[in-house]
Amino acid sequence: MKIVLAFESNKSIDLPISYNHMLQSLIFKIVSKKLPDFHESGPLYNSRQFRPFVFSRIKGKHTLYNGRISFQSPISFSIASPFDEIIQAIGNQFLKSEELDIIGQKLKLVQLDVSDQKVKESPIKVITLSPITVRSTLVTPEGKKKSYYYNPFEKDFGIQIRENLLRKAKAIGLELSNDEFSIKPISKMKQRIIKYKGFTIIAWDGKFELSGNTELIKLAFNWGLGSRNAQGFGMVELMRKR
Repeated sequence: MKIVLAFESNKSIDLPISYNHMLQSLIFKIVSKKLPDFHESGPLYNSRQFRPFVFSRIKGKHTLYNGRISFQSPISFSIASPFDEIIQAIGNQFLKSEELDIIGQKLKLVQLDVSDQKVKESPIKVITLSPITVRSTLVTPEGKKKSYYYNPFEKDFGIQIRENLLRKAKAIGLELSNDEFSIKPISKMKQRIIKYKGFTIIAWDGKFELSGNTELIKLAFNWGLGSRNAQGFGMVELMRKR
């Protein structure tokens, strides 16, 4: 399920360029009012805890300056989850709040749309709402650990995304008739370098073709592609047919 939230302000909304952590903290705060254990809970797979949601970047007219981004009103962003109760909690809490506070900036909710993201066919074409990140931890000859970020044209980019989706499916007990899934870039890719809590993350924006099991594709819509979904990476939406 997906929710799209739109806000207005009587002045520009000024944020750091890497604002993912601020938006994530806001989502945790909002959902925890309805689901108190949300921040500490999540489905488990092989002792690994998953955060079952993904969110988009903020959409709106903006300018960049000195490592910051200034949005003109209105702005909007989307959140999705495979659990309807999470999206319902978000919607209910935003409707109860007259204003939204992002680092001291007051925003008024002006629109809220909820939709069930159904997938009826394969393949389909999607576009990123937040960039996709895929990485492995490698060990150098000196024995040091190093993160390697794959680009969409590397074979392991698609392999890791499929394996990640299968882990998510098992974590929530999703029964699949088959485990077929593939992802293929179909446009020029834009590299994004984003700071998150002091870490540098490399991610990619662009258009992709998804094919395979429609339940896995639906899970990709509701939980995101790749890793760090709950940190604002990997949200996609269906491309509109012209």
